[in-house]
Amino acid sequence: MTIEKQYSQSLSIEQVTSMVVQKVQDAAAAAAAKPKTELAGPGGWWDLWAYGPFQVTGIGGPLLPHKIVKVGEPFYVATVMFIYPVVLPGGVILVDLLTNLASEFSVQYCTADMCRVTRSTQFSRDAVTQKLVPGQNFYVDVQRFDAVAGTESCVYEMNICARITGCNPGSAPPLAGFASAIYDFDSDLILGTGPGFKGAPLRFQVY
Repeated sequence: MTIEKQYSQSLSIEQVTSMVVQKVQDAAAAAAAKPKTELAGPGGWWDLWAYGPFQVTGIGGPLLPHKIVKVGEPFYVATVMFIYPVVLPGGVILVDLLTNLASEFSVQYCTADMCRVTRSTQFSRDAVTQKLVPGQNFYVDVQRFDAVAGTESCVYEMNICARITGCNPGSAPPLAGFASAIYDFDSDLILGTGPGFKGAPLRFQVY
């Protein structure tokens, strides 16, 4: 745990984001290589999922599960927004439509202390916004959180929501959603289940 803490403290958000981006790229390449089954009817336009909480051992190191956090330790949560290669009527590709209209992607982290039934300002984040890049179909946001004295609690629940806004800042957001899948790094010894996607919300403890 000492080594994990030392490395986690020294890495920048940019470095951790780069590691998550590489994992998403690898997963996307693996998915693209698999045979596709044609689906009847229109599919989803975009998806939102989260990874974490996790720590890192260093650049290029594994993303370690970190749902039980000791005061003084940091942890990370990553959110991935993925735009599917949907072809719209007229042959317009959804990725091109959204990313070439000066659209923005914003993500918000809303966390509640379930013991006190109150919002946790320490582990919440107001909307974080980034521009969509023409032709780019996925976006990663990584947030670092620090467990400080006074935040000890049996369980926190974090919900993550996002919006894709149009080129007119004053218009209503055309797309919105929340992360309904959380990638759990832990392996369940008793049930025999390994790391994988679980239902939201994201849960963790601080002691």
